[in-house]
Amino acid sequence: MRILVLVACTLSLVAAVGASQTPASLDDYILTLPPNWTRTVYPDGIVYASPAYETGERCQLTTFQMRGASGDLLADARRAFADIFREDPFQNNGYPYPTATISRGTAAAGWSYLAIRKPIHGRVGDGTLLGVRVFAAQLGQRVAIVTTTGKEPLVSQCFGELVRDEWPRVFFSLSFKSWKAVPQEEQLHLRGQRPLRVCRGGDDRHADFADRAAPDDQCVFWRWELSDCGQ
Repeated sequence: MRILVLVACTLSLVAAVGASQTPASLDDYILTLPPNWTRTVYPDGIVYASPAYETGERCQLTTFQMRGASGDLLADARRAFADIFREDPFQNNGYPYPTATISRGTAAAGWSYLAIRKPIHGRVGDGTLLGVRVFAAQLGQRVAIVTTTGKEPLVSQCFGELVRDEWPRVFFSLSFKSWKAVPQEEQLHLRGQRPLRVCRGGDDRHADFADRAAPDDQCVFWRWELSDCGQ
């Protein structure tokens, strides 16, 4: 229950903080949620909540009103994380606190995305961590924001690393009504870029890891995105 209240209570706050948000954009999101998840509409976001699990966990996924794009998707995602969860994901970013994980790429339809994932509100091993993901997709001059929350990834029943992860289902179903897909032939230049790397660390050295190579021992990979760690 704590998880559901956390994001639901921040929805009205985000409307005041994100002055560059674009109104009436909630209907732009198209996505597939797991069966039996509920849907609650707020003026500035839609909250999808899982059934309560026997462990007491109730996960949720929230789509927010779109914001104006700054041209720096990492900065947009970081700002959204801080606005919604009242915490900078790149502060307290080393033991005994969890470290942030960043991933980025380009969807088949041609929009760029970046996600910041970090457990918050606790320390490693204390059993109180809230698993958080902030996903930002750049759609021209707008940025779509999707968040997920649940227990920390090692034990989560819905966004976990060991038991179950519903995020791939959502990610591969995600599209936007107002976005015109970019033909694949126009995206061929993307294939010459460095393979997508998911790098741990929140300092400026790794903030632009699409252009700089982070040490291999600081990289992990989402199994559903990529499996190559070559330079």
